[in-house]
Amino acid sequence: MKSSRFLSRRIDRGNTLFPFLLLAILGCGEETSPGSSHSTHHHQAPHSGVLVELGHHFANLEVVREVDPPGLTLYVLDAHAQRAIPLKQSSIEITVLLPSGEKRSFRLIAVSNPLTGEKPGQSSQFSVQTEILKSPGIYEMEVRFLEVRGQAFENLNFKIKS
Repeated sequence: MKSSRFLSRRIDRGNTLFPFLLLAILGCGEETSPGSSHSTHHHQAPHSGVLVELGHHFANLEVVREVDPPGLTLYVLDAHAQRAIPLKQSSIEITVLLPSGEKRSFRLIAVSNPLTGEKPGQSSQFSVQTEILKSPGIYEMEVRFLEVRGQAFENLNFKIKS
């Protein structure tokens, strides 16, 4: 009888730990450094650009500085940077601080894609071609406004190095 009570207690403890173990196994891999609340969570940028997190694990903006022809492309992606999120906007306004210290504004236009069916007003890709972004260096950027799945993001600041 003593062993069945022990077994019963052991199963109960296992049941209370099960949800925590399941979360640890099925979670998306977010880790925190010991003694820190900062996340070391990372996803791979599918177009070899720089990922900018939108909200707390809500979505991502992938920023790609194109070399040939020179320009800039933004991709709006899900929280894991695996799926495109089409936006209703037909363009995205961005201000860039060039390595020379000069500030320039650009309008990135929604890109149509016959393979995915994306078109302006329903596109996840926005692009502009310009010789101004040709030089290597650190570019400081600010996206003025972006609405992703009903959530507005304003004045998103980030840097890319090329």
